[in-house]
Amino acid sequence: MPQRLSITGFDDYEISSHLEPSLTTVRVPAEELGNRIASYLLDRMAGKAAIHNTELSANLIMRDSTGPAPN
Repeated sequence: MPQRLSITGFDDYEISSHLEPSLTTVRVPAEELGNRIASYLLDRMAGKAAIHNTELSANLIMRDSTGPAPN
């Protein structure tokens, strides 16, 4: 039963809001992620110590594909 199932996507592709029902998704900062990866790789290639752990913010974009949990 579709009324009892919620679906969530990842990365908030443009098509997510145009689907029927529109897809709830997690939006990640792709550009910032790419920049941090590039910095890490360049530091490692230069023999520098690199940060191994980092946190990025992510946003939950609620749309029609999720609903309240069943009782």
